[in-house]
Amino acid sequence: MAALGYTLEPSKTEGPVPEMTLLGVLVQFQDSSRHLRPDPRKVPVWIHQIEGILDSGSCRPSEAEKLAGRLNFAG
Repeated sequence: MAALGYTLEPSKTEGPVPEMTLLGVLVQFQDSSRHLRPDPRKVPVWIHQIEGILDSGSCRPSEAEKLAGRLNFAG
């Protein structure tokens, strides 16, 4: 992750791999480029939460805060 300007604790560092997930973002390293996208395992969870909010027509402030925090890293 040093290539992206992040320093992580050694116990939390995966090493060298072509892709890793950091804060809900899938980081893929290919040749000299980097590709960032939302973690595909989390996207269906976020969609389900949003659909639930839309179906109910309401959202508690605490629920909105949590969802906003999760989606902040989604791009």
